[in-house]
Amino acid sequence: MIVGSRFVAVCCGLFLLASLVAVPGCGKGETKVKATVTYKGEKVNGGSIDLDSKPARGGEIVDGVAHIPNVPGGKWKVKWVKGGDEGAIKPAGILKDTSVTDFEKSGVTIEVKEGQTNDVKIDFK
Repeated sequence: MIVGSRFVAVCCGLFLLASLVAVPGCGKGETKVKATVTYKGEKVNGGSIDLDSKPARGGEIVDGVAHIPNVPGGKWKVKWVKGGDEGAIKPAGILKDTSVTDFEKSGVTIEVKEGQTNDVKIDFK
């Protein structure tokens, strides 16, 4: 009978532990970033942006906008990453500016709030 009581206690404990693990995510939506990206005030087209989040996240820039899904909440540094057809990247000046390709030198940081779509403006200067 003592063994049966321990078994029930262990099972109940495991059930409660599993319940606690599941509760923190309840009701929260996906955390996304919709970034309007400019370079010296001009809309960027081409390349992508990367966040120094853990795990790292990034998104391709199309017509001045990058969409990044599943971003962890917090403050993240941002950099621009060259990619695609260099002739199509606008404004052309971003290709020569090495500061925008470095998290520390870009000077751009965004804050992401969990469970929502975060509309942010990123202006590389």
